[in-house]
Amino acid sequence: MIEAVDATIAYRTNPHIDQRERGLEAAHLLARMLRGDVKPTQAITTPPVVINIERQLTSASPCLEVQELVEKFRSLPKVLSVSFILGFPYADVTELGSGFIVVTDNDPALAKQYADELADYLWEQREKFIGQLVSIKEALGKIPGAAKPVCLLDMGDNIGGGSPGDGTFLAHALLEKNISAFVCLNDPEAVKQIKETGVGRAVFLKMGGKTDGLHGLPLEATITVLSLHDGLFNETEPRHGGDTSFFDMGRTALVKVGSLTIMLTSKRTAPFSLQQLLSCGVNQII
Repeated sequence: MIEAVDATIAYRTNPHIDQRERGLEAAHLLARMLRGDVKPTQAITTPPVVINIERQLTSASPCLEVQELVEKFRSLPKVLSVSFILGFPYADVTELGSGFIVVTDNDPALAKQYADELADYLWEQREKFIGQLVSIKEALGKIPGAAKPVCLLDMGDNIGGGSPGDGTFLAHALLEKNISAFVCLNDPEAVKQIKETGVGRAVFLKMGGKTDGLHGLPLEATITVLSLHDGLFNETEPRHGGDTSFFDMGRTALVKVGSLTIMLTSKRTAPFSLQQLLSCGVNQII
């Protein structure tokens, strides 16, 4: 990719919320190229580092310190852009890993020098990027004193990394502690059973935990069917990927059991959009 283009600009934030800013940065650089003001040359250095996804929050340490260092490099003479590539640790590809891209004005050697220096820093600090995972018990204990709403993520059940999206560990714990919450599970089998039951009816279901033995046992309970939906929704704002998107969760059901409102989808759907909830009226239920 680096060899194929003049300049590469990546997200500066994780979660990715700077799509517009990076688009403008790329557009301004392109305009300078077309005017003949600059001639971008770039280099990438990829140290043998895979950053745990739990350590990839750019507004907090240790990523924050890297971002601050990168910002200093951006202000150096002849530097047009610098990107810190966090990498996606769940990707099963040979290109897996982190890296730095430096774009300079007609100075490829300088771009490589700066990319190497940044990579050396990451390598020296690599121990700080080992995941410091929070247990479910500890996470639930923090809820009372936390600002609302609270979002709990099972990082091991990451749809973007190929996971089934039917992990039940959090659902079991929330139900046991009687904590009011919304949970989304991919379970086409349960949706089919609900469709045959009908809205407003009670039915016994085994929800989630069906793909393998790694994501928790199925949540077995008699639920009340709240509503059925086609599972189609649009995200009108630029989100992950930088564009607006159309989503299809397949036939989708909302059910209630104890303290939980559960969305059951027929297709795996990554949580990139609040419209996933709003399109099914979840804001009126919780």
